[in-house]
Amino acid sequence: MDLQANIQFCSGFLNGVKAPALVELDVECNTTDGADDAYQFMMSMFMIGISTNAPRDPYDVLTTIYRKSKLWVCLRGSRTGAFCRIIVPQVNDGPVLEGILQKLANIPSVHSTKSLNIILSKDVHSKVTEEAWLYLFEHLNMASSLNLGDYPVPCILKNLYCNARGALEAKKQGKKSTILLPLLETITVAASSKLCVLVDMIAEVRETVGAPIDRYVALREMDTYHAVQEHITSWLEGNVTDAQMEDDNESVGDSDDTED
Repeated sequence: MDLQANIQFCSGFLNGVKAPALVELDVECNTTDGADDAYQFMMSMFMIGISTNAPRDPYDVLTTIYRKSKLWVCLRGSRTGAFCRIIVPQVNDGPVLEGILQKLANIPSVHSTKSLNIILSKDVHSKVTEEAWLYLFEHLNMASSLNLGDYPVPCILKNLYCNARGALEAKKQGKKSTILLPLLETITVAASSKLCVLVDMIAEVRETVGAPIDRYVALREMDTYHAVQEHITSWLEGNVTDAQMEDDNESVGDSDDTED
C-alpha cells in the first residue's frame, strides 16, 4: 500500500482501514510546521494508524533518519520481505519526535529488530530527551548492532554508559539489574577519537556485567587516550557541554538526499 497525503487524511485512513495481510506499507505524510497540542495529537493518531497497519512479520532492521527537518523511518524484515517506510516532512518539534519514537517502540513487530540505525543531524541532539531514547532501547532487546551515523546523539551513548555503570554497581551490591540492549555486539560511530574512546569505555564496563561488545582497543596506543578519557568523564559528570564533546574535524553527512 502506497499512501501520500496530508496528515489529516493519512491519520483518518490508517485508523479506518484494516489490512491484516499487508506486506508493504509506504507512507509519505505531508505536514505543516507546528508544535501545538492539536498537531501533536494528530501525529500521535498518525503513528497509531501506522502501528495498526504495519506488516506484522518481525522486522530485522530499523533505520531512523533525520535530515533538514524531514524524518524517514524505514522498517525492513530481511527474512520475510515485510517493509514499512514512513516519511514525515516538517518535523521540528521535540515532543513530536519523541512521540514517534515511543509509538515505534510500542509496535510488537519492531521488538525483533537486530540492526538499529539512528542517522540524525546535529540539531536533533537537544530535541529528544534521554528518557525517550531509554524507552526505545528498553523495547529492543534483540538488537545486536547499533549504528549512530555521522553525528551520534550524545545522550544515547551517555544512556548506554550510565546504564552499564549502574548495572555494575548493582552487581557489586548483589542486586539484580537490567542492561540495555543486552544482545548488542557492535556500536558504530563517526571516526572521532572522543566518540570512539567513549564506546571503548562503554565496552569495558559492559564486559564486567556479562554484556560485552566490540572494543576500540587500538585507541589505547594513543598518547592522548587518558586525556580524552578524562574529558569524557567530565562530560558524563555534567562538567563539559555536548558541544565540547565534538571533535574539531566535523563530518559532512547532512545532505538532503540521505535515505535508507
